[in-house]
Amino acid sequence: MKNRFLDALAERVLLCDGGMGTVLYGKVVYLNTCFDELNLTNPAIVKEVHREYVRSGVDIIETNTFGANRLKLRKYGLNDKVGDINRSGAAIAREEAGEAIFVAGSVGPLGARIAPLGHLSAAEAEGVFAEQAAALRDGGVGCVNIPDGPRASARMSPMALAVILTAEAGVEVLLHYTCRDRNLLGMQSDFLGLQANRIRNMLIITGDPPKLGDYPSATAVFDVDSIGLTSVVSGLNHGVDIGGKSMAKPTSFLIGVGVNPGAINRENEIMRFERKIEAGAEFAITQPVFDIRVLESFLEKTARFRVPILGGIWPLWSLANAEFMHNEVPGASVPPAVMERMRRAQDKGPDFARGEGVAIARVVMRDQGNGPGRSGQPAAREVRSCLGSAGGALGSAFFRSRLRPRPRIPEIAFEGGVLT
Repeated sequence: MKNRFLDALAERVLLCDGGMGTVLYGKVVYLNTCFDELNLTNPAIVKEVHREYVRSGVDIIETNTFGANRLKLRKYGLNDKVGDINRSGAAIAREEAGEAIFVAGSVGPLGARIAPLGHLSAAEAEGVFAEQAAALRDGGVGCVNIPDGPRASARMSPMALAVILTAEAGVEVLLHYTCRDRNLLGMQSDFLGLQANRIRNMLIITGDPPKLGDYPSATAVFDVDSIGLTSVVSGLNHGVDIGGKSMAKPTSFLIGVGVNPGAINRENEIMRFERKIEAGAEFAITQPVFDIRVLESFLEKTARFRVPILGGIWPLWSLANAEFMHNEVPGASVPPAVMERMRRAQDKGPDFARGEGVAIARVVMRDQGNGPGRSGQPAAREVRSCLGSAGGALGSAFFRSRLRPRPRIPEIAFEGGVLT
C-alpha cells in the first residue's frame, strides 16, 4: 500500500506548524485558561490558528491537544472530557487541513510523577496515554513522537508506551532510543522485542549523560554510541545479530538518527553523520535551528548524503528560555544575534519576548522551505521543519514502516571491546 506522507516527503519540502499555545496566548487567551478546552468552548479561535498556518504554506498541522490528558485536565475539572476534547481537536484540525495537509496529534507529558517518585502507578500512566491517543485516533490522527529520557530524566519506559499506543490505540509511533541505559545484550533484546510488538520507526541517539539530569550519580553504560547502535540495528535488519550469527528472520526497522547543524566542531559532526549513514541511517532529525544560515551551510557540506533531513524549529518564549537552550540543552546552540534579539525583546516585556521568539521561528521555518539550495537538490535531500510547541515538545515526526534496500551490509566492528 502506498503511503501518501512518505511519497510527499520524497517529492518536496514539508513544513510543520507548532507553537499553538504561544499563538493562542497572543490572541489574548490568558495563561490560566485551559487551552485544550477551547476545542469545545471556542473552536473558532483554534480554527483560526490552524487556518493561519495553512495559509502560510505548511504541510502539517498539529492538534490543539498538548495538555489534553486526564491528569492535566483534572485541575480544570475537565477530566471527564478527555475524549470530547481530543476528538474535537483532531476533527477541527482535519477540517482546516483539507485533503492536502497532514494532521499530527499533539500529546504532551502527564504532569505527574510515576511511582516510586510519585503516587501514579505505571499502569495508571499507561491508561492515561492510551486514552488520549485513542481519542485522537478516533478523531483522525495516527502518529505520536516518543522521546527516551531527554536530558537524562527518568520517566515511564518509552518502549512500553510505544507498545501500548500501538496495540491499544492503533497509533503509529516514532520511538527514540538512547545508548545510555542498556548494554549491548539488553539493546539487542529490546529491539527484538520491539520487532515482535510491531514497532518499526526508530530514532537512534547516543543520549545525554546522567550528570545533566536529576540523578547525576546514576551509572551510564554507553557500550556503544549512536553510530554503533545504528550499525547493530542495520545488521538486525539484514538478519545478523551482534555476534555475527545469522537470524531466522531479519527485523524491519526504519532507522533515523540525530544531527546538529550548529555543532562547535562542524567537521567532526559531519564525519559522524557520514558514519551514521554508512552504518545504515535512513533519515535524520536536527537539533533546533535558530539561524537558517547555519542549516544552509550544513546542507551544503552534506549535499552528498542522500537521506532526508528533518529540520527542528523551537520558538523561544523568553530570554531565560534562550539561555537555557544554549547553555543547558546538549547540542542546542542559540547564535549571539538571536540571543541579542531576545534580550532586547525581553526588556520590553514577556509578551514582546514571546512574540519575538515566534517571529524568529517563523522566519527560519519559511526560509527552510524557500531558501536557496533546496529546489535544486535531489528529493532525498529535502528538508521538513518541525516547529516546536511552546509547551516544550518538538513537532511530531511522521513515518510508516518501510525498509529500503541498502548498498551493503555494514560490518559490526569492535575496538577494545566496545562496538564502534
